[in-house]
Order: sequence, then structure tokens, then C-alpha cells
Amino acid sequence: MIATSGETSHSTNTICRPNFGRPKRRIVTVGLDEQKRFEDSELRNVGCLVASPDGRAKSLTIHQDANIFLSRLDNGATLNVELVKGRYAWLQVLRGSVTLNGEAMTSGDDAAIEEELKLEVSASSQSEMMLFDLT
Repeated sequence: MIATSGETSHSTNTICRPNFGRPKRRIVTVGLDEQKRFEDSELRNVGCLVASPDGRAKSLTIHQDANIFLSRLDNGATLNVELVKGRYAWLQVLRGSVTLNGEAMTSGDDAAIEEELKLEVSASSQSEMMLFDLT
């Protein structure tokens, strides 16, 4: 199931530790100075892992059971994503326009995704998006 919202929101290109949900641990020391620059080549037409619980693949470490991906898609490019059963996803379109499993979305739109195992995101213009893989 995919539920979309057409609300417009402002976005930035700053990647930092998001704070959503309850932390996995009660006491967490947060290094507010942790930041990383992701080159365009790392983001172009792929789902680049930018934040994860274990900091794998040079991503920022967050204290949540969440993986956050950032992508910049060229016009006509398609990104296929497989989700693990029992997990949810949130897609936020930062710039441009895409289709998510055939559903049109534009800059500022978001989609809550559950009970889907495969996502197909196709860009209908130069686009940038964030995908949150959540429990």
C-alpha cells in the first residue's frame, strides 16, 4: 500500500542525523559534528546509503532501526528497490518529478509505503529524493 501526500515542503541538501521515533538505547551520546559530503557521482542514479544504525558503507551512524538513502535521478532513469517483509518505507521527493510504482509525484510530495516488497521509482525530470527504510 502506498499513501501519497501532495503537500509542498522545503528541503535542503544537508545530510545530518535525523531525530525521529524513540532511540534504540535509553542514553545516547550524540556527536553533533558528524557530517559527510556525498559526491554527485555517489548519488547519481543509485540509492546511496547516507545514514544507518551501524554506519556501514561510510554512512552516518544513527541510533534508530532505519536506513536512509539519497538519490539523484537523471530524466528517464529508474531505481528499483527491494524492501524486506515487515519493514516500511517513506519516500520524499526533494526536487523534480518521479513515478513510484506508477503513481506520479513531484517536488515536496511524500509517500508512506507498507506491505510492498518492490518499489520502482522512475524520474520524469532531473530529480532528487530520499527513501527511509523503517521498522
